[in-house]
This record gives sequence, structure tokens and C-alpha cells, in this order.
Amino acid sequence: EVVASTKHFNITRGFTFNNMQPFDQTGVKLSGDAGGLSWMVGAVNGIAPNQADIDGIKDFIWQLGYGTDAVTVLFNGQYGGDAETLGGGPKDHAMILNGVIEIAPTDALVMYTDITYNRIDDDGQNGVATKDVKVLGIAVGGRAGVTDRLGLGGRFEWANIEDDLGGVHPLSFTGGPNSEILSTTGTIDFTIVDGLVARAEVQWQEVLTTNGLKRVFDDFEDDQLLVGAQLFYAF
Repeated sequence: EVVASTKHFNITRGFTFNNMQPFDQTGVKLSGDAGGLSWMVGAVNGIAPNQADIDGIKDFIWQLGYGTDAVTVLFNGQYGGDAETLGGGPKDHAMILNGVIEIAPTDALVMYTDITYNRIDDDGQNGVATKDVKVLGIAVGGRAGVTDRLGLGGRFEWANIEDDLGGVHPLSFTGGPNSEILSTTGTIDFTIVDGLVARAEVQWQEVLTTNGLKRVFDDFEDDQLLVGAQLFYAF
């Protein structure tokens, strides 16, 4: 998934992208590539996008990648002591591991798998027993061009949340502190004229299992259906 709506397969972003992966940070990085291989290392202010910080704790980020015209493989990671955005305290440690495989066998077909793991290690300060948060999310999606103007996109997501800190992870606000959640999205896009694109989308979300409160769905329902429409012009 990507930030720019004009390059995205769907109208919405998935819960793994929105709640488990940083996509805009403040810091420095060093990167390079050769012969299809790429690498990146860096230091950032924190996990949150543009996270304002007054402490000296920084996070380390890295990426290893390999790409051809048809296949791209990326392994990304982040580790550090600024765990507030993922629900931890100022002295806790947070880790993000992410793997992406994208396959484009033809110009009209793109498929991807995105696996993300979040972990927060609580330091057990102030006499409180040490606890942790572990969240695993998997997203599978893609887009197929039916004609030069018509395309079909889809995304399937699953996440398992183990939040011993009582519901502090961003995804805990969807299904509860210890739960499994599922989401299926289908999108149709049509290019009216060059640059002008219309989209329609249907998304179904469900809390499969939970030991806590379902915090997002109205009236504490197990599932919800969302319908969306979008019209944009790409300059």
C-alpha cells in the first residue's frame, strides 16, 4: 500500500498500514543499491509520523531489498525506546518487523503480500510486573486491469492482537486488547478520461474473537459493512 491516493489500489488503507507501519518519519538515513539489491539504515525521532520529541531516545531503522522487473522483495525493521505511539511508555522498547513481496507478472496484474509484526516490551517500572504487546498482521492484495480503462482491486487482512497492557496498541481500539480481526475489501476503478478516475468500494470487517470490548463497531456488533466512492483527477 502507498500514501498517494492516485497510486493506491483501493479507496481505503488497510488496518495494518494505518495502525502497524510508520510511513512518514523525522530523521536521517543512508541508502544504496547495486545489481538489483538495495539497503538502507537510519535513525529517526520515534515511531510516529513526524513525532515531536524532547528526549534523547532515538529509533533505528533498516531495509534490505531485492527487485527485478516482475518481483520485489523487501525486509524492513525498526527498533528503539520511543514506544509511546504503539502504546508503551517513555522507557519501554518497541520493535517493528515487516516483509513485503510484490509480483507483477504482466503490466495489467500486480499482487502483493505484506506481513507486519509489532512488539512492545514493558520495562515493569514502578513495581508493576513486566508485560508486553504482540501484534501480527497480514495483508494480501492486488489489482487486475480488465481493460485499458477498467480495473478490479482487492485486499484481504487478518490480525491477531495480544495486548497485556490493557488495550494500548492502536489496533486494540478496533477489536479489543486480545482479539482477532478480519477485513475484506473490493474495489472497481474506471478511467473516465486520462487523469480522471472514478472508484467504488465495498469493505467488510469482522471481529473473530475477543476478550475485550469491541470499541469501533456501533452497538458492539461483531462486524460492519462499509461502502465508499471516490473521484479524483491526477495532474
